Amino acid sequence: RPLEVPVIDTERRKAHIDLVDPTHPLLKHACACLSYEDEDRPTAQEMCHLMLELEMNDCYLKAKCYSEGLLEQLKCQLMEKTEELAERDETISRIRKDMTKMNEDISRKDKIISEKDEEIVKKDQLLQRRDEELAQKEQHICKVEQDFSGK
Repeated sequence: RPLEVPVIDTERRKAHIDLVDPTHPLLKHACACLSYEDEDRPTAQEMCHLMLELEMNDCYLKAKCYSEGLLEQLKCQLMEKTEELAERDETISRIRKDMTKMNEDISRKDKIISEKDEEIVKKDQLLQRRDEELAQKEQHICKVEQDFSGK
């Protein structure tokens, strides 16, 4: 059976502890809570008393006011951004409606253009037939004139 060697929690959690500002007022007490020896760890009552003391500390009160002020600023910014997004959504919705109308207009005008193209094709065909008829009549007139002048 392998020999069990206790690992001190402050060593095991060193990477996390190193992330905390060394001047933070709770750091030494948090580290004490990780102590291997029971008598070295603060009791829950001692921690509650410490927390109450810290709440009355000027640094804590300033940080709390700063945090609350910052939170209010962030809330205001969030509200502004939410309003901007709502306005953008309305604009996008309006643009989509306009695009739908424009697409309907384009479809209607495309249909009219197609109908006009068909009319042009029919009239072009009619003109071609008339040109052919005129050419035939012209040939007939030339033939009649040749026959008349040959007599």
